[in-house]
Order: sequence, then C-alpha cells, then structure tokens
Amino acid sequence: MAHALAARWGRPFTTPEAMVGCMASVALPARIAVLGEAAAPALKDWLLRERRIEAQVLAIRGQVHVRLAAQVYNDESDYERLAQAVDEWPV
Repeated sequence: MAHALAARWGRPFTTPEAMVGCMASVALPARIAVLGEAAAPALKDWLLRERRIEAQVLAIRGQVHVRLAAQVYNDESDYERLAQAVDEWPV
C-alpha cells in the first residue's frame, strides 16, 4: 500500500523492502510538502476532527510523511479513505 500511495502522490518511496514490516512512512504530496513541518500537526488534527481518521503525520528530515500501520482490522478501503482525505485537505 505504501508504494501505491507514494505513486498516487507523485512521491518516491525509498525505504528498503527489508525495513518495511507492518509500518511504513510515505511522503505526502508536494502541495503539502511546501508548507513545511508545521503542516504535520495541522493535517493530523484535521484528519481526526474532520474525517475521523487517526493517523500519525510527522516530519522526517524536513519532509511531511504519514505513517501507515497495517493491522488485522485495516483493509484497502481504509488506506483509500486516508488518501482521499489527504487529497481533499483544504490547505
């Protein structure tokens, strides 16, 4: 799923496969990246308040990422819902 979201957002996914387990961080779209590290808490709060999506949004080396955590209760529709919400975030 991390590869699919990175491709959707036009961002590289450079994490070595050996380091990908049940969690992976994906860089957010360029329109969010240009906002800088301050976008991380703002997007995280908006996702929770407006879309009822709990996701870890964080800055890694100056780039804003979302951390995907695959759990037994998640399915592809959950990640699609997250991607759609990120695409619709009114920055």
